[in-house]
Amino acid sequence: MTENSHKMTKLASQVVVLAYDGLCTFEFGVAVEIFGLPRPEMGEHWYRFAVGCS
Repeated sequence: MTENSHKMTKLASQVVVLAYDGLCTFEFGVAVEIFGLPRPEMGEHWYRFAVGCS
């Protein structure tokens, strides 16, 4: 863990990535890679992740 991780609040932030027609899959994949995969080294309350569409 990093030194700053001890100062983080226990509430997880919510990240929602929008999926739509014509979506650039590279940028979508980057967001999923950063926020959607488990990050145990960052602690239990990293980010809550969801994909939204209409």
